[in-house]
Amino acid sequence: MFACGGKSKKANQQNTIVLEDKCKIHNNAFDCVSLNYTDKSQTFKACPLCKQQRTKEQFVTFKEIQNKLQTQISNDLVGEFKLKMTQLFNETEQFRTKLIQTADSIHEILVNGIHELFVNSLFKKLPNNLFTIEDIFDLVTTKTMEAFSSIMDQQIQFQKGDDTSSSLLTKILFHEQESRQFIDALKDAQGVKKKLEKINNEFTQLKDEISKKIQQISKQSVIDAPKVDLQEPTLQFLIEKNKQEQDFIVEQIKTIQGVKDIIIEPSQIERQENPQVKSIISIDQKLLAYSSGTRIFIFDKTKNFSFISQVDCENDISALCTVTLDKKTYIIASVEENEESFQLQFWDWENFDKWKVINAHDKYIWQIINLPKNLIASCSEDGTIKIFNALTQQQVQKIAVHQASVNDIALITPEIIASVSDDGTLVASNFLNGDLVGIVPQDNEIKSVIALDGIRFVTGNSSGEIRIYTFVQSIEIQQVIKAHDSVVRFLSRIDQKLFVTSSWDGTHKFISVADGEIKVINGPKKNFPEPLLWIQDIGCLVASAGGILQKYK
Repeated sequence: MFACGGKSKKANQQNTIVLEDKCKIHNNAFDCVSLNYTDKSQTFKACPLCKQQRTKEQFVTFKEIQNKLQTQISNDLVGEFKLKMTQLFNETEQFRTKLIQTADSIHEILVNGIHELFVNSLFKKLPNNLFTIEDIFDLVTTKTMEAFSSIMDQQIQFQKGDDTSSSLLTKILFHEQESRQFIDALKDAQGVKKKLEKINNEFTQLKDEISKKIQQISKQSVIDAPKVDLQEPTLQFLIEKNKQEQDFIVEQIKTIQGVKDIIIEPSQIERQENPQVKSIISIDQKLLAYSSGTRIFIFDKTKNFSFISQVDCENDISALCTVTLDKKTYIIASVEENEESFQLQFWDWENFDKWKVINAHDKYIWQIINLPKNLIASCSEDGTIKIFNALTQQQVQKIAVHQASVNDIALITPEIIASVSDDGTLVASNFLNGDLVGIVPQDNEIKSVIALDGIRFVTGNSSGEIRIYTFVQSIEIQQVIKAHDSVVRFLSRIDQKLFVTSSWDGTHKFISVADGEIKVINGPKKNFPEPLLWIQDIGCLVASAGGILQKYK
């Protein structure tokens, strides 16, 4: 159906199309349709005179259209459009309607909010109930002021004034005392202007954030990617890779007695009084480090975890990672410089030297990870993920797709990171350009995430669930395991099918993608989960509790 010259509101409500066959400008019959119509003041259809005047447009005559409609190719094409569009309409109508209704609700909330903000800027408290909030907003308009002047100067009769202005003027004339109180209570105009300017700037920023979020979601693929078949030969190869070695690890895990083999700590003089352990990392094949309070403690894994040295960052440390630059390995510590500044400090731990500092976030940093191309990523309670160049310490990307604290991040492909948040969403983002490439909601706060291989990754949430996902073209859930009775706060990868958990219920659980739970260790303390790390080189679990590292073997 071709667009016509107009459609009345009444006709639209009755689902009746009003067909117009004459040009309203020249009173001539339409005889053609524009192919590249751009001017909204014009109609799609045109008469001969319109066609002469609209020189930049290309027109097709009604006769040409009728001839085209007689061909089988055209009929088939239009029929296919009708079929596809009907299917699309039926599948999307419900949510398109809901989105429009949501937009209408947001518009109403914003308009009411703007009215209220304006009035609150004018008054600490309204002196009386003479005017409603909407009345006050309408009072401060050119239209109202001009209507007042026209009526008072008798340029127009009162009964011919617009309804709003007439109503407001009547209230003023017949409530003189309240009107005077209203005028006396007004604030200074300059102060109101500054306050409104600040509010407008904040609204503009929010608008830009909403626009960016919609653009990011719109870039996400809407093609239904097939569920990943874990029995597919390529994935089978990944799953079964080094099978003999994996079977050996499983048997090794099963023999762990669940009793600490050794306590890993410096001397009582060097350590602090049981501060919570926040991070455990391997520096290289020989050394391990963990953070406790303001200090980083370094141990030799190959010498029964003998204490080597410590670095004091002076302020509390929340996370650690390492980065190798020009063949030298640095420890990066996220440090709370003050309540509004959380830094990434690069430490040359061998020389006890703070090499570089990045002022990264204004709230607590939960995690730091390495990325390709000398990049690092940090996630924070401020709801953002930031990407930095480790060589230059410059920020190269900021990802702000979450609505609450971002609790953990993991690299799942060479360009994609997964992030989890207290807003209950798992998000996949391209860390190079910031694009959102996938988002999956859960019913609970998500606290942890690790990658197992180039396809699979695992999350732990506040209800004790472990969820195993794959990412090829989109995020697809593969398994849900009710592993714990409380929050799954930390996860540690063992290999491409094994991982270990740490929960507020006081247990660590070894879980296989293929076989589920294979071993449980009862930790020494409930409701106080701390990090853990599987040391592949010596086949043992290092887990912390009460500020002390313990080795299980």
